[in-house]
Amino acid sequence: MQAADKVRAQKLVEQSEARFRAIFEASSDAIIVMDDEGKITNLNEAALEMFRCSREVVGQVFFERFRQQFPKASKQYVLDGIRKFAAENRGKITGMKIKLPLKDGSGEERTVEMHASVFEENNRLYSIALIRDITERK
Repeated sequence: MQAADKVRAQKLVEQSEARFRAIFEASSDAIIVMDDEGKITNLNEAALEMFRCSREVVGQVFFERFRQQFPKASKQYVLDGIRKFAAENRGKITGMKIKLPLKDGSGEERTVEMHASVFEENNRLYSIALIRDITERK
């Protein structure tokens, strides 16, 4: 590959990353990315607001850090669902959707809809969850 081609390719990668970052941060849905151990690797501003936390949660196991917000049954349901989904859909671009109860950062009972998908990066599985508060729809 010529030097000019490498520069162009790098520029395209940077533009793609900037576009992703803009969408990620502008979303009104909470977005949380977790590794195959359940550790948070990234989250957007809407997630920070929903869970009333800071970016210091990056690196923490999601359900350990937010265990108070999710009833115990929901935690196991979500973990089992994500594991099953990941095993059945490895390498596929697809998603799952579930509704579950959540206590927001202030302790108020909410109902959320979580859309989750799994992707592979550097031979590791990651999940991305988009969480929308649907309490008012009920």
